Amino acid sequence: MNYAMYYDFDNYDDVYECIPAVKHGVTFKVFDCVVRIYKLNDPQIIFWVDGNVYSKEEARGIFDKVSKLLSYLFALPFCSKENRCVEVSWVINANNSLSKKTSNTLCLLEKKINKFKKAYDFYSENLDLINIALENLFKSRDEDAFLYFFKVIERIAKQYYIVYMQRHHTKATTRKNKQDLRVLLEAYALNNLKLKLTEDMLDRKVDLFYKSIKMEFYGSVFNKISLFVTNEQININGDIINRIVKVRNKIAHGDTVDNSTLECCLGECEYLAMQMFSFYFFRRPYDELHITSYRYFDKIDPYK
Repeated sequence: MNYAMYYDFDNYDDVYECIPAVKHGVTFKVFDCVVRIYKLNDPQIIFWVDGNVYSKEEARGIFDKVSKLLSYLFALPFCSKENRCVEVSWVINANNSLSKKTSNTLCLLEKKINKFKKAYDFYSENLDLINIALENLFKSRDEDAFLYFFKVIERIAKQYYIVYMQRHHTKATTRKNKQDLRVLLEAYALNNLKLKLTEDMLDRKVDLFYKSIKMEFYGSVFNKISLFVTNEQININGDIINRIVKVRNKIAHGDTVDNSTLECCLGECEYLAMQMFSFYFFRRPYDELHITSYRYFDKIDPYK
């Protein structure tokens, strides 16, 4: 006996549609799960796992893993609690009808994810947040979608900051930075304030100023996001990041955000979350990994 899970495309509401831009009947394999996408008449995605290799519980885990990954790649909500999982006797075989680019992308990500060790839990946690954000987006729960996308941004930025500090702010670096600051403070005190400080006084002030400078430049969520964006060269400017952070703070504190501002910032927040997730876990911009999809019948892909 084999196992299958069905995703039935939902019309959601009058705003969004869920339209993957692949051929009708395309069938491919990822993580030992065969995926077939039907687009005509009654649109549906079937996920299939070989019951001779995996138990039903293992199959459920694979379905969850694959549907969430595809949701991220298409930027469409394919993972749902309403997805039906059943035992079946039939077999589905891949037909190799995916584009070469998409096939290569799936192969690349499967290899990278299989190599995750300590990072897997963090990857899975943030992928879950992306899936919840996409579901809320398509159900027009804009504030919830915004907050879940922002959680991805915030968590990755904070983790990146910790790793960055460990790698780049070593004891040797700290000593050099403090020495540079010491020279600056000593000269400023003497030339501008007409004060000649003792060695002990200067040491205390250097420690105090250095701690304050680090807090001033790295202490806020904005600065941690900016650190990531700057180092990874993501094409988004500081004004947009600042706007996203301010809207998040307003929503978190129960303040009202007008619809036009929220709609604009939601798109920016989604874009930044997807880019940061892609750069952090796969070292690629999201645009290179994204599989073309449409949210409206006029066939506009927000990432193309």
